[in-house]
Amino acid sequence: MRGFRSLVLLTAAALGGALMSGCAPEPVKPPPPAPMIMPASEDQVSETKTDLMQFDPTARVGQVQMVRPADSLAAVTGIPVDEVKQGDTIVFTDARQSPIANGTITHIDRSTSEIVVEYTPTDKGRAPVKFDLAVFMKGH
Repeated sequence: MRGFRSLVLLTAAALGGALMSGCAPEPVKPPPPAPMIMPASEDQVSETKTDLMQFDPTARVGQVQMVRPADSLAAVTGIPVDEVKQGDTIVFTDARQSPIANGTITHIDRSTSEIVVEYTPTDKGRAPVKFDLAVFMKGH
């Protein structure tokens, strides 16, 4: 009888363990890491300028120097401040020239040659980051 009781207890323990392990929730997988954002190199900036100038000789390319995400503002240098005005449109691109955001010039600091742009990410874009490209095309 003692052997039978041990067998019943052992079977119950095995079944209970199997049932409990079958009910355990699947571990939650962490989200995949965000893709690494590569800044535009000087060569990429130069290449973008050359490409755009062939399409539109009035095109100007600058780079993002600072971003204030809480206010959706980006500081841009490299675009001649005497060629832009408040309200002009800027298109932000990544290093591969894919548009990531659109913006409007809100302030021009002639003493630092810096342009402040309020931006909105495109549908598949993102907020600009330091060294992303900023494109200005006169008359567009």
